[in-house]
Amino acid sequence: VLATLSAEAENASVVPRGIIITLLLSTSLYCAVAIVYTGLVSYTEIELNAPLASASERRGLHSLALMVAAGAVGNTLTTVIGGVIGAPRLCFAMAQDGMLPASLVRVNRAGAPCCSLITLAVPTMICAGLLEFGPLAEIVAAGALCSFSLVCASLVLLRCPRD
Repeated sequence: VLATLSAEAENASVVPRGIIITLLLSTSLYCAVAIVYTGLVSYTEIELNAPLASASERRGLHSLALMVAAGAVGNTLTTVIGGVIGAPRLCFAMAQDGMLPASLVRVNRAGAPCCSLITLAVPTMICAGLLEFGPLAEIVAAGALCSFSLVCASLVLLRCPRD
């Protein structure tokens, strides 16, 4: 999301630093949670539905379990918001480069890519309303994995010298 929104930054030179700091912070937090979680339960006691909350509950840390469950809901919400913010701007940038129809380049008075937003929001709302959450989450995860893999492969190909 940070990289997608970097075009709208007032001072674009701080964006790489912000991305690096964000990656360092999130990696540190992830490792800290993994260390604590490893000390809470054995791998045979892990419940797949809510592993962190159930581990806290199993050890009698009821308030921690509640905070972890609330954090999981909040994390899901921020992930959805990040996708809603980033996807239209990604389509907008691709339309500017000529890879998508030029009609997606239009913006409203506030500068938001309204055509891209509507083009992506309508099918997303239909899918969210009609499909079950489990299969939809798997499809979204697979799509994200494919897109990140393609970006990484493209970077390798673009940086390799051609003979």
